[in-house]
Amino acid sequence: MFNAVGWQLTLGACWRDVLAKFIALLGAFLAMKVVHFVIKRRHQHQTFKRMQVPGPKPHLIHGHLYDTRRQAYVKFAHKMHEKYGKNVGVYLGGDPYLLTKDLDLIQQVFVARSRIFYDRMNFYLNVDPVPDNLICQRGDRWRYMRRLLTPAFSNQKIRCSQFYLDCQRTVEKFMNQVEANSKTVLGADSKVHRETIVADVYDRMAAVALDVIVKTAFHMDDVILFDGQLNAEHSLGKRPQCEMACSAERVDTFLQTAKRACRLGFNPLVELIFCFPFLDGPLTFMCNHLYFGSIIRLLFQRLDHLVRRQNKPPRSSTEDKINDKSKESIGMGENKNGQKNGDGRHKLSSKQGKRIIDSLIEVLKERKITKSEFTGNAFVILFAGFETTANALTFTLWLLARDQRVQKKLRTILREQLARDGNASAGDTELELAELATGCQYLEMVINESLRLYPPVPGLSCRQASTSCQVGTMNIEKGVNVVPSVFSIHRDKTIWGERANEFEPERFEVVDVNQLNSSMFMPFGLGPRNCIGKAAALHELKILIGRLVQNYSIETCDGFTPSKLRLCSPINITITNSEPIGLKFVKINE
Repeated sequence: MFNAVGWQLTLGACWRDVLAKFIALLGAFLAMKVVHFVIKRRHQHQTFKRMQVPGPKPHLIHGHLYDTRRQAYVKFAHKMHEKYGKNVGVYLGGDPYLLTKDLDLIQQVFVARSRIFYDRMNFYLNVDPVPDNLICQRGDRWRYMRRLLTPAFSNQKIRCSQFYLDCQRTVEKFMNQVEANSKTVLGADSKVHRETIVADVYDRMAAVALDVIVKTAFHMDDVILFDGQLNAEHSLGKRPQCEMACSAERVDTFLQTAKRACRLGFNPLVELIFCFPFLDGPLTFMCNHLYFGSIIRLLFQRLDHLVRRQNKPPRSSTEDKINDKSKESIGMGENKNGQKNGDGRHKLSSKQGKRIIDSLIEVLKERKITKSEFTGNAFVILFAGFETTANALTFTLWLLARDQRVQKKLRTILREQLARDGNASAGDTELELAELATGCQYLEMVINESLRLYPPVPGLSCRQASTSCQVGTMNIEKGVNVVPSVFSIHRDKTIWGERANEFEPERFEVVDVNQLNSSMFMPFGLGPRNCIGKAAALHELKILIGRLVQNYSIETCDGFTPSKLRLCSPINITITNSEPIGLKFVKINE
């Protein structure tokens, strides 16, 4: 008995000793990791001191990350340039970012030395399939994929696809919704007009942009709803609760999910990853399940269906239905030719011509890209084209509403163009839409001026040094991210004159065409890694803005239209307005 008790006491003592040693080793390991982290972080934060680039003192953990989050990123960069000059060194966590307004330096990094500066910043959030796309791909794999996919986004491919008609049909849906919400009023000219107040233009432009994108990238027709009330009661400081739903059953689930996913692109877990990169794995896993899981699963199902459909012989429209109830609940099912919506309008067939996704599927079938790269690039088409286009449309309409001179001039020029072509009003033929997208120089000037004042993606034009090198008088260390301050450059009075902050499309009459592809004007980036969807985005903007201006006088509305925008950067990459923008759409009597 005594021996058994003694053995138990001895065993307990051994376990306590082992546990104590384990705790001591764990504590020593954690202490070493903390010391290593501090030493490495302090070395990283000396980067710009070694490069002799001025900048504010960084915080040990987050650098200047939370400084960029307290205000719009573009405003933060603008203040830094005012205080420190053309080149400013800041840190997101430990990563060094060189904010620059030096046009010669930008031209060297993005064009002349692009073989050294070919990668973007580190994207720590590796939620599948995010890493396998043109934005995140690095090195030789990016070059291969860029060469492979560029033809799918060329002007010729866009003209040969049904992209123009997709844009036309979407803008018609929006105009039908405007008409359904219009009321008759007596105008100042003593004439009767029909007008509609759109309480939240961004919400509707997000619907318009997403409707075009899901057609182009996923063959999903009539997914977005255009049947709700537009002139909901406006509450200052908050986005009005007009989610375009007449009832609980008509909530636009897909649009709200996409908007939420875009807003969550820079969520608290991403901030932690910047601060503690060694936690990338577990934080990515958590982010995937907490934030992006639903939208990713939804679109994975759709892409799998498209690939399976391409691999099967042609089927009748009846046999080609998607039976998944979750898809039916948000309108993902495909439609028969001529089938009508609940409001009597005809639904559109998704089989009237090739779309961009079809080119990606062909490349996948030829095994030139992996399945993950295929889905990754489809996701990029969706999220890169949705938020940016919605903001560009919103800003352009707001600028036109505030400057009736420019709007009337644009309308007159568009109508003169139609008259020359023998059309009394814009039709829906591809020839007429192509002329609208490419033939009106003043429309292009209006859009360029809007993109100059409010570049939709000012934070993504970034290049990382693959090795230390001398650029001009500056020795740039390996791993430094060079970020042009696009917003500040576009409003620089030394470049654009004393009225650089004013909306004047005519300034592009005297701007050299070569300057539009230089560091002084880069809403779509610069060099070999610029936005691959630039042509499609410009054509979409021209068709949508052109059709709306032809049919409506877009005007400001007291209590709904802000006189000055309050910019914010939800994901430190794009810019949007923090408050709803309301505008009045007055039908033009022929």
